[in-house]
Amino acid sequence: MAPASSSTAARVAQSLDANVRAVEPGAHKLGLAAERPYQRLANELVELIARGEFAASDRLPSERILAERFGVSRTSIREAIIALEIQGMVEVKGGSGIYVRNLKPSSSQVDTSTGPFELLRGRLIIEPEICATAATSAKDADLDAIYLTIVKMKDTINDKRANEIADRAFHVAIASATGNGMLAQIVGSVWDRRRGEMWEKTEEHFHTPALREAAIEDHQNIFRALVARDAADAKDQMRQHIERVIREFGKAW
Repeated sequence: MAPASSSTAARVAQSLDANVRAVEPGAHKLGLAAERPYQRLANELVELIARGEFAASDRLPSERILAERFGVSRTSIREAIIALEIQGMVEVKGGSGIYVRNLKPSSSQVDTSTGPFELLRGRLIIEPEICATAATSAKDADLDAIYLTIVKMKDTINDKRANEIADRAFHVAIASATGNGMLAQIVGSVWDRRRGEMWEKTEEHFHTPALREAAIEDHQNIFRALVARDAADAKDQMRQHIERVIREFGKAW
């Protein structure tokens, strides 16, 4: 029988492969980068503006109405709006709405990497399973390493960049605690995809000290489950943590 960590690695690899094939059909065969869903939506919104449906300074319909019109989720609309914001076509005014700024996009290219919500949903597939495995395989030294990342997050609560580094270290340390180096590489690689204009603009709107404090509390709950060697609770705590971040990023403007 294969070790638990190897079994987890196989399930993670299968999930990643299935998601690549579902999101980017044919892209691996053609050797082309598939257009992201948020890019397609952004282009459709540009067409509406170009046709004169909305003029400069007009307020766009709410995310809910746009989602119903295009038959997509509100989070997909959120990513498309952020893409247009990066291009300078719209301005997001908190508590007021989204307004058209320019009728033509800027010459700068929108980041074509994985969108924030796609990235978070990917993490929701792989990290809870990894956390469950870590609960049964972590050594005392692994738990010490995980605990130190929580201490570092507390010490850097008012330093966004340093706090983010400690946050990444927490998740990578859990993956390392499975004893499978490939899983640590996967988690580290996923976290490194957070860099880019789309993620930075999303965090500009929603990443606050309060969110960092909530993340620390989540991490403490995860750590307690790991120390208790409770795989089911560790998996559930990691799932709740990532789902909370998704909710925070999906709040109304």
